[in-house]
Amino acid sequence: MQNFFEQLSKKIGKVPGHLQFVGIQKQETTQMSMMTYAPESAVYLEDIDIAAARETLNSDQFAWINIDGLHDAEFIAAIGKRFQIEALILEDVVNTKHLPKFEEEEGCVFMILKMLYVDKEENKIEQEHLSLILQDKKVISFQEKKGDVFDTIRERILNGKGKVRNKGIDYLLFLLLDAVVDNYYLVLQYLEEQTESFETNLLKEDPTDLEDILQLKKQLIELRKTIYPLTEMLTKVIEVENELIGEDSLKYFRDVHDHIKHVTETFKDLREMTNGLIDLYMMNASNQMNHVMKTLTIVATVFIPLTFVAGIYGMNFDYMPELHWEYGYAFVWGIMFVAALGMYWFMKRKRWL
Repeated sequence: MQNFFEQLSKKIGKVPGHLQFVGIQKQETTQMSMMTYAPESAVYLEDIDIAAARETLNSDQFAWINIDGLHDAEFIAAIGKRFQIEALILEDVVNTKHLPKFEEEEGCVFMILKMLYVDKEENKIEQEHLSLILQDKKVISFQEKKGDVFDTIRERILNGKGKVRNKGIDYLLFLLLDAVVDNYYLVLQYLEEQTESFETNLLKEDPTDLEDILQLKKQLIELRKTIYPLTEMLTKVIEVENELIGEDSLKYFRDVHDHIKHVTETFKDLREMTNGLIDLYMMNASNQMNHVMKTLTIVATVFIPLTFVAGIYGMNFDYMPELHWEYGYAFVWGIMFVAALGMYWFMKRKRWL
């Protein structure tokens, strides 16, 4: 967090549109790949430079240009210059802490959203900043690192499966959004399994660390900032008339909108369940404390008459008949034993035990 504010402080006094990378560098170099396709064919090129991309682009084909690595401001600026992307848009592209948003410029549709992954080794949710730019006959995507949820889409384009080759470039934008949102279900499933596991342990009164529950709640708070704005963003996509998104494609974006609404409702349920886990944890802690206090009270109650008898015969009087009696010692032990049994029977009858 401290590094984040240090990076933001470097932007103070800079002109709007100044490219200052904000985030953690996740790969050594910035790389670009490109997929060009038409109804009859498709070509996928990896690790190419801007000059090669310029030569490969064909006005008769659609293109999907993907950039992995956002830390190289010069490279990102060159991409912006080549594809005529506004500097203010690029400023948001390299700010990995930026919340999801939707903007519409002349000849351009710009979106920011987050890809979510489950890191089972670290037992946490990872977020990756994703920017999508829709232009005439091309989609440009910016990611923090190589590796994403789009491999199935690449395979479908290369093998000519589905409708993507025969649809417009706006259909590719839908597929990318849909892949990101669909992956949210895997994240929610992981969170739901964690929540149910904690709940089961708490109901069985098994040891469950409060820190784990609070960590889960913290993750949900962070994800709320990621998921909730998407509903509004997709609403704008559907309602705003834009020549780059055809009327025929709006039904697909409506479908993604329905999915994110379902994700949001599921997310709300998880937040309520997590709050319930904290209440259940506190109730268990209170019950355990009550059980301890009950046990200590019973032990103390049993020993009250025994202490009384021991106190009487511990007094240093000379004329106590039982002190010189042959069976005095056994008699006192008998009284104490009977008193203890009597107290136990009385509490058992009252169902205090």
